[in-house]
Amino acid sequence: MSAEIELKLELDPKDAGSLPRQALWRGTNHQSRQEHSVYYDTPSGKLRKHGFTLRVRSAPEGFVQTIKTIETGAGLFFRGEWEAPVDSQEPNIEQLNRTPAGELRAKKLQPVVRADVERTVWCSEKNGALLEFAMDEGELEADGRKARLCELEIELLKGRPNEAFDAARSIAEKVPVRIGVLSKAERGFALADEALARPAKASQVAVQPQMNVGDGFAMIAQSCLRQFRLNESLVLENRDPAALHQARVGMRRLRSALSMFRPALMDAEFLRLRGELRWFTARLGEARNLDVFLERDLRGDIREVISRDRERAYDHVIEALKSKRFRLLMIDFVRWISIGQWRAGDKSVRPLPDYAGKRIDRLWQRIAAHGDLRKMDDEGRHEVRTEIKRLRYGLEFLHALHDHESHRQKHFLKAIERLQEVLGHLNDIVTARDMFTQGFPAPESTHLERVPRLLSQAERRFRRLKKLGPYWSKACEV
Repeated sequence: MSAEIELKLELDPKDAGSLPRQALWRGTNHQSRQEHSVYYDTPSGKLRKHGFTLRVRSAPEGFVQTIKTIETGAGLFFRGEWEAPVDSQEPNIEQLNRTPAGELRAKKLQPVVRADVERTVWCSEKNGALLEFAMDEGELEADGRKARLCELEIELLKGRPNEAFDAARSIAEKVPVRIGVLSKAERGFALADEALARPAKASQVAVQPQMNVGDGFAMIAQSCLRQFRLNESLVLENRDPAALHQARVGMRRLRSALSMFRPALMDAEFLRLRGELRWFTARLGEARNLDVFLERDLRGDIREVISRDRERAYDHVIEALKSKRFRLLMIDFVRWISIGQWRAGDKSVRPLPDYAGKRIDRLWQRIAAHGDLRKMDDEGRHEVRTEIKRLRYGLEFLHALHDHESHRQKHFLKAIERLQEVLGHLNDIVTARDMFTQGFPAPESTHLERVPRLLSQAERRFRRLKKLGPYWSKACEV
């Protein structure tokens, strides 16, 4: 087994031709070759479900079978890899059984994804680091569906990881690249499942009780970035409102993670990166508010006006997404998550369950101290809603730590979801009222008449949440 560390960047095929002209590669030799890869799994997807991919690749020098572990990272990939030469394009079960995936006793392996790419490889040595750059251009095919592929992998062969990020940043200064979050296998399987055309919700974060704060936060943050990136293309290409909502959720989850782990993260970069995330998230807010507004029953002329405003708001979102400022932010953020100065701090190496549990306890105490929601003004209820949302995100981040409290966990999270729902309805009415002061139509009287009933619902659900209490306290003690 070998450990593979690579930084993956995605780009539009039309921009691929500019990469060799980068100063980074000037004067270096390169080699190109055609590669045909087939990814196999059982009819039930047994290998994928257990975190493995099986690939057989044909190249001029012969066939190679590779087993990899699937990592849900963002940009920087750390993967287990087992590689062996084989005689044909068909998988070799004997070689498979010599890897951890062999314990699954996977039978009836069948081809699921095919990838045909031209791989061009450069090497560069700078500041004592040796980097390999691999440019893959080609096509994925799964179940009759096809998708273009154009990505650049920067692999650190020797030296400090910082050099890989410096190289990525140098490229991003001139070429519109994006952090890659899917391996070829994941992209191919998503193509087979038609998942690439659907908005992506947050997936469960696989934190472990033995993790320290640094590794736990990195895994959580990468999960948030992954959710954002899986929705970004649908926003850019289709202006999909559901995808924009999920992209915004990914960014809000990321900002909640920064708040939750703040004492352990404070270094020279923290405030700058947090400010840049706030800048970008604000660009998403206006478009989302207009999407929600358009869900109402509106007169045709009013809907036409708001639809035009919505298109302008999406123009601003897309402008931000395509900006150099944003793509450099993403690379800087992945660098900071992976090798930032905060990683050397004392709090970074503390046990994750104890640290995170205490942080969530503090947030819960603030929430539980609030009085009757019906007696609060809009600003006060908005503060409670924000705290409730952060609590829910925090508990979802740590979901895997509380499996033995699954019954209480299920009821608490359901209660917090129901409270969030009614607070969200109240917030939508307040937002519509605020938009009225900016020239938009006033909220219908039927919406305003709902407020007393919604306030009563919110208070009942808030009391229910308090009664259920914090299921995580004992679970987080170490």
